[in-house]
Amino acid sequence: MDQCTVRAAGLTFTTLLAIVPLFAISLAIFSAFPAFDQLQMTVQVYIFENFVPQVGDTVLKHIEGFTQQTGKLTAVGIVFLAVTSIMLLLTISNAFDAIWHSQGERALISKLLVYWSVLTLAPLLLGASVSLSSYFFTIAQASGVEQYTGPLAGLLSFLPLFFQFCGFAVLYMVMPNSPVRIRDALAGGLTAALLFEILKKLFGFYVTAFPTYETIYGAIAVFPIFLVWMYISWLVVLLGAELTAAMPEWRMGERDVHAMKFENPTLRLNAALSILYALGIASKSGRGMTLRSISQSAAMSPTSADAMLQSLESAHFVNHSRRGTWFLTQSLSDTTLHELQMRLGLTPDLPIAHGQAPAWQGRYAEICRNISNTSEQLMSLDLKTLLEPDGNITIDEFETSLNETSMKPAPNKGTRILAWIGLGWLGSS
Repeated sequence: MDQCTVRAAGLTFTTLLAIVPLFAISLAIFSAFPAFDQLQMTVQVYIFENFVPQVGDTVLKHIEGFTQQTGKLTAVGIVFLAVTSIMLLLTISNAFDAIWHSQGERALISKLLVYWSVLTLAPLLLGASVSLSSYFFTIAQASGVEQYTGPLAGLLSFLPLFFQFCGFAVLYMVMPNSPVRIRDALAGGLTAALLFEILKKLFGFYVTAFPTYETIYGAIAVFPIFLVWMYISWLVVLLGAELTAAMPEWRMGERDVHAMKFENPTLRLNAALSILYALGIASKSGRGMTLRSISQSAAMSPTSADAMLQSLESAHFVNHSRRGTWFLTQSLSDTTLHELQMRLGLTPDLPIAHGQAPAWQGRYAEICRNISNTSEQLMSLDLKTLLEPDGNITIDEFETSLNETSMKPAPNKGTRILAWIGLGWLGSS
């Protein structure tokens, strides 16, 4: 599954390096907002009590000590803290790109805005949520209606699960360098949140009921336990990402069936023609298409479409930009259907009758050669004539007919807006 276990181990190591810088950044953000200045400790305690089972208090004390020392750092040290935090986000982004099989690279400004929004708005939103919940229940106590809020008080126990769900869903929408539907991100976020909550209970039970690790590790037992929990947490994050990325394929019912049939040369050639047809229409307007648009136009899963695009790219028919937009690079009028078949390696190997072979093998080889020659004549039609659409259809009309309304990744646009809001808040503080 896209080396999730290996990537989870790498993310665990990077998190260990970045956890203090991340807390230092959150401290600076909370300090920039007087309304949230007193909430810093409340949010930190809330996170470790609800998201790090059993060992949260001990780990928090050590992290607080390290964070307090960051105020004594020089300019070089501060730069190192920022770089370490960015390294963690970059590692997450690379892991997600591998899961989504993203080909292009996100533009630098877009990447910086995404990372900035994650670093700045995450602690602010969490702090605002904790602050509002505390505020409402304080009002309830002061106004004497606390007895009527008993059922509502029970809902507070679901706040960690709700925060996990929101955090995972936003992460799956923002971090991948591929368009992600909101409902897919919500499904992946809910699954990851539920799995995280279950594993948290099981892990907490194990640490409490089987404290043999203290006998082995002694005073430093909290650190290996914390590392194991971080590894499990990242596994949950990546499994949720796998589910989110697989949702479009499962909707089409092609994850297993299409993968088995895709080895058929006839189906591969048909898939290649479907992709070239869509890109040919787009090229008339001087435009390209995203992987999602191509997969929908060719009625293929994103994974199968990506595999065929790689084959067409190796055969020099298509190419993609750094942002993952695919373009036609080969003139269809200069290429025949037979040439496409040959360049994709889809022509069958003809049998060869050796001198000592039985007579029937020679006759069979002759029949295969005649079939090959006849097939070459029948497939001498150029691709432009073969793929000419009915009428003068434009790419916009073509996409409309496919009900394609989200060719560009809208979640990334939303992230940029949120990032600029965060910048404005910091500038006004």
